Amino acid sequence: MKSSNVYKDSLHNSYGAFYLAINPGYDPLWFQQDVLAPALEKVNTGELKRLAVFMPPRHGKQCANSVSVLTANRGWVTHGDLVVGDEVFSLLGKPTKILAVVEQPEPSNMEVEFANGTVIKVHPNHEWRVFDRGDGRWKVIETRNMLYSRRARFQGQIISLIHGSRGRRGAHCRFLVPHSMPLEFTAKELPIHPYALGVWLGDGKSSDASICWAVKDEVIVNAFTSLVGNPSWTTTHRTTGVKYAGFKQLNPVLKKLSLLNNKHIPDVYKYGSIEQRLQLLAGLIDTDGSVNQEDGRVHFVGANERLIEDVRELIRSFGWHPSITAVKPGLSTSGIQGKLVCYHIGFSPNCAIPTKIPRKRTENLKPVQRRIGIIDVRMASPEPGKCIQVASADGLYLVGKELIPTHNSSFISVGFPSWYLGHHPDYSIITLSYSDVLAAGFGRQVRDIMQGELYASLFPKSKLKADSRAKDAFNTVSGGRYTAAGLNGTYTGIGANLLIIDDPVSSGVSAASEADEANRRSIYTNTARTRLQAGASIILVMTRWPGDSFSGWLLEQFGFELYDPRRQE
Repeated sequence: MKSSNVYKDSLHNSYGAFYLAINPGYDPLWFQQDVLAPALEKVNTGELKRLAVFMPPRHGKQCANSVSVLTANRGWVTHGDLVVGDEVFSLLGKPTKILAVVEQPEPSNMEVEFANGTVIKVHPNHEWRVFDRGDGRWKVIETRNMLYSRRARFQGQIISLIHGSRGRRGAHCRFLVPHSMPLEFTAKELPIHPYALGVWLGDGKSSDASICWAVKDEVIVNAFTSLVGNPSWTTTHRTTGVKYAGFKQLNPVLKKLSLLNNKHIPDVYKYGSIEQRLQLLAGLIDTDGSVNQEDGRVHFVGANERLIEDVRELIRSFGWHPSITAVKPGLSTSGIQGKLVCYHIGFSPNCAIPTKIPRKRTENLKPVQRRIGIIDVRMASPEPGKCIQVASADGLYLVGKELIPTHNSSFISVGFPSWYLGHHPDYSIITLSYSDVLAAGFGRQVRDIMQGELYASLFPKSKLKADSRAKDAFNTVSGGRYTAAGLNGTYTGIGANLLIIDDPVSSGVSAASEADEANRRSIYTNTARTRLQAGASIILVMTRWPGDSFSGWLLEQFGFELYDPRRQE
């Protein structure tokens, strides 16, 4: 009990300790722990009234522009094409909005290779949430720190990423990233039921809407007919007994979907709801799949390379890890020489797939999915990149064709307001940024922290009022208030004991604009500063863009204490 009280005391008195508690395993940069955290503690006690922190844009956390990213609103795009308002996917599989996108002055020049073959190019400072087998805990670590520990970096002591011989039994990766949950797309209006489409893709004739099936698998055609209507003709092969049926009513639909003589999974089906995608997968498995009932592993086989890749993407969308093997053409047991390469996909589902054939039911499920190991981190050719900030509370979003979770963080504008309100539950905070969307994203994350169990045990007087929990404005039961807004937003009539201005300048173009600069000075002087209560504190967090004069003007006019990490290196 005593040790528990000591732990809680440390979270009360040390902002660095509190931030680590709400971000388990986070590996903070030296200036966050040694300089920023103590400065923020002085703001909390009132010793420091003006604090300015100037950082390079997102401080080198970017992914390269060429990295593939799946969005809920636009499908697959590159990281360089992402814009504010796009919805990427969080680790939980839920769409999460992009709050900010910032071009980076420094190139991405390191590659991280994963055990599933994915290679992601990033800046050396880019962060990953990993399970470290070296100390048995989750942590957030920079890319370069996966090769060199912070203590031993200057001594050149390299960390071994793989224990044992790579590719040999018993070898394992030191760092592993978590698997994602099933992606939650919205349900789509589909012209053909997804199970029926899966059946046609598996056992349908490419040039028209006809299917075939073995007599023992009559259940397939029964299900197909119940979904699309009765066949226009049927026939039976004299020798094999295989049955065939045609469904002329489907030909116009298949043509409209560009599927005739072009079998693939249309995007509207790949990005349907979880239930719609499971039905599609069930149709594919009932026709060209099999299930090993001993270990629950599912296999799908085909020779159409495009369809195979689509099926692989479909499987990945559930957070599963498919493996693919190509088998060269061979001689069949009946003496027929094959002509096409055959592809085998194997995966282990953790939920039931609604197949119709009894022998293909998925029953021996694997409830826990494997983490994805990091097998190599290396220098690479430099490439431009962007850093994004997402609305998800954990800062994680998925990148790459294999949907690898990657990380972003906000040390000041997310963690500190909740800690400050914990100490001053009757105080008011205003957080301003260049856009309402970015500011509301900060607010959402602050609110989520304050509604957590750990926070409630540490700061019981800073509980949120039940009727005031909006993402951009909420109140505490003790009379405190948090408000988030864009610089041009509505926050008049609200007083502030703490004003946080984070990213008031959206880009280098805006920094060089005389009109934008005049607008920022006017807003600060005539609106933002007039909201301050007696004895209030101000924190400024921003990039000093070329042509920027707003930051220098603030320093001269209002006496901020300057901390610039670039001057400390």
